[in-house]
Amino acid sequence: MSTRDDSTGPPLSDAPHSVVAPVRYPRSEPPGGSRSEPPGAQVWAGRLRLVEEVGRGAMGQVVRVNDKKLGREMALKVAQLPRDQMQRDLLARFVEEAQITAQLEHPNVVPVHDLGVSPDGHAYFSMKLVKGQSLDLILEKRRLRDPETLAQFGLRRLLDVFLQVCQGLEYAHARGVIHRDLKPANIMVGDFGEVLVMDWGLAKLLSGEKGVRTSAEQVAIEKEEPSRRDSLMPPPPLTSLAPGVTSVRAGKKAWETQTGLLMGTPAYMSPEQAKGAAVDARTDYYALGVILYEILCGEVPFDDDDPHVIVKRLLTEEPRLPSDIDPTVPGPLETLALRMLEKDQERRTLTITQIRAHVQNYIEGISGDYQGESLLGNVLWVAGAVSLFVFLIWYLTGQSAAKVLTLGPPAVLNAVGWFLLVLALGYPLWAAARALRAIRDEHDIFAPPNADQLFIAGYLAHRTYAAALAPLFQLVFIVELVTVAIARLARGAAHSGEIVQQISAQMRREWSEALIVILVFQFAYLFLLSTEVRFARRVDRYDLLIRRPRWETIWPFFLVIVLLSTVITTDVLGWMAGSGGNWLTFLREEVLTPRLSLIEIVKNLVFQGTFLLGLAVCTMLLAFPVPELLAALRITYQPADEAAVISRAQFFCRAVATARVARAIWLYGGAMIGSLTAITVLGAGSERPLVEKVLYLLGPASIGLIGYATVSRYIRSFLEHAPAVERMLERRRDESSREQWLANMEQLQKAPWRWRLIQLAVPVACLLGYLIWSGTGIHREAIQNLIVPVTTKDWLIILPYALLVPVLLLRDQVQTHMLKRRLTKLDEAEAPLP
Repeated sequence: MSTRDDSTGPPLSDAPHSVVAPVRYPRSEPPGGSRSEPPGAQVWAGRLRLVEEVGRGAMGQVVRVNDKKLGREMALKVAQLPRDQMQRDLLARFVEEAQITAQLEHPNVVPVHDLGVSPDGHAYFSMKLVKGQSLDLILEKRRLRDPETLAQFGLRRLLDVFLQVCQGLEYAHARGVIHRDLKPANIMVGDFGEVLVMDWGLAKLLSGEKGVRTSAEQVAIEKEEPSRRDSLMPPPPLTSLAPGVTSVRAGKKAWETQTGLLMGTPAYMSPEQAKGAAVDARTDYYALGVILYEILCGEVPFDDDDPHVIVKRLLTEEPRLPSDIDPTVPGPLETLALRMLEKDQERRTLTITQIRAHVQNYIEGISGDYQGESLLGNVLWVAGAVSLFVFLIWYLTGQSAAKVLTLGPPAVLNAVGWFLLVLALGYPLWAAARALRAIRDEHDIFAPPNADQLFIAGYLAHRTYAAALAPLFQLVFIVELVTVAIARLARGAAHSGEIVQQISAQMRREWSEALIVILVFQFAYLFLLSTEVRFARRVDRYDLLIRRPRWETIWPFFLVIVLLSTVITTDVLGWMAGSGGNWLTFLREEVLTPRLSLIEIVKNLVFQGTFLLGLAVCTMLLAFPVPELLAALRITYQPADEAAVISRAQFFCRAVATARVARAIWLYGGAMIGSLTAITVLGAGSERPLVEKVLYLLGPASIGLIGYATVSRYIRSFLEHAPAVERMLERRRDESSREQWLANMEQLQKAPWRWRLIQLAVPVACLLGYLIWSGTGIHREAIQNLIVPVTTKDWLIILPYALLVPVLLLRDQVQTHMLKRRLTKLDEAEAPLP
């Protein structure tokens, strides 16, 4: 059926090979007609003047009429035969089409105004006349390379049409109605952008849905009111079933006679529909897939002049890739279309909400077509990140990365031990091997993440957290140094000047080693965060990126404060040991008097800010494609009401996660460049004024803090004005926590014992490497002049490895027990009250 108002194109037909007898309009003027009508004009019901035929289908004709009372044009669908000559089943189907369409009150479903009988007994119903053209005609003109159509209906416009069709179909499914004959010929595109789904003549009411009358209910109504049997008017609606759709044929019994019949258009028919099997909403999903396929490449998956050949190919062949027909077809849309064309209903798992979200994501530049990462790609990615790190060290310190890193191997080894310990407290070490395999595996982008993928996502998030926390334990050496120094000062007051100089020099050396470790782990944090983001994007799961631990934010601030305190303390101690003055003299001579080179300071701050910006941009690009970053920036311009949040939940999650990752990168990037600057400042001794050193340290940290605050304010302002998004994020947080606990417990319970034993080799290998490394003499030479005893420092270095062994032996059983308790408490809290 079509209500097309296009005199240039051929009339559309529901069944191209069928013949429909035209309605015989009476020559005489009907009672109540206007006497001012020209001779031969036909007026029905005293108000509808027939103008011309605009289409013809299997169930009847479509004619354009003029409503004399309201002064508007409408379309009438008129039954093929008079009512008394039609089979009861066909008449019921005709009336049902009018009833179903009228009850589907949606902007993307054609409105039905009235149901009636013509003067010569033909049943008809009136509906909106859409002035435009069918999607079928548009696609045909595109195939013929019509310049005007190509200019007006590009892929972007056609996708908008597709999305509106999805909206109308989603509403119908929510009301318990499936179309069963969805095709471009039944989709009208108005001249002003309106899109209407037409011809609901083969629509089916799903038995058992809300608002669907059963056959028993319908028989009871007919027994109570016999006069309704031959009436075209529907029975009064059931108030208890108001949310659904009713009709004179609703119910299982009404459809028993259709079992095994071929109903629909072969080129757009689903496999189960072609077999005459039971159908549901997934039948319409298949038709949507065919429409999307045709939009992408201009052809339907299976076509032939013989409908039987089409059906045979439909059941036995796989569709060609749209990109084989047109190489310009976008990969994400091709993947979506092929998933919707799955022959097995069980594989056609997408909902219309998900289909709309995938298309909308593509329109906004967010691709969901993620493949497994190749080994070569990972190697190049790591090499690029390390090259950037080496360049930053060389530019900001003037030394090679190798020279800087070899200054403190014991501290690095110690930090690795603490990193492994923190990691083992949250996840087993054998999860690393699972993560390497999962990162390279391909993932079904339309399927939710399974338990294994959730477990890996949790492991990657905790690994990033461990990289942020591990450098904190380097402060143990500084605390021990200060403690020993105080004791030495108390015992050797007579030689306090010499002791102060020794303490000051050692604090500089200790902090240089600690800063090297902190620098390495800050780089590792950014690198691991990028890896975590890439995996989250592949499985389309962003909850762990949104729920970042608070310590990740506190540690950089704490580090900057400690660095400033250390620089000020070492300068004060060095000055006091050299001159013996008091605090006031120090403030006057070292803080207030020295003249600062403002040009040099500004130049260095500009360079620091430039490199910090480059570091932040490079890290974000390693984690997100450019279109996704641009889409996240547009989040404040997106509608954020409840309906938008339901249909675009993943978009909002992704955008908020992008903002949370960006602010962490700014913060840690500033701390990283500040640590590099601090190594240079501490190595310079007292050559530069204290104020200049403080400004050099505060510069990158302040820039990073500004970036962090700007992003935080941006996303916080959005959430304040989008309460629906905030509520959705809270719900997702609670749901994701439960899912994560269940996934972790499942993986821990099925892990074999050999994995738990193999991971014990990790601390042994690290300690063996430490002994080999320290036996080269590098370590002894580095600590010969330290006042802290060698044995004490050695114990501190191996302490995390000593703690790691019992943790690895007991952690899986303990964590499984704790997860069971958490889940039990959660179930008790959610249980309904008696």
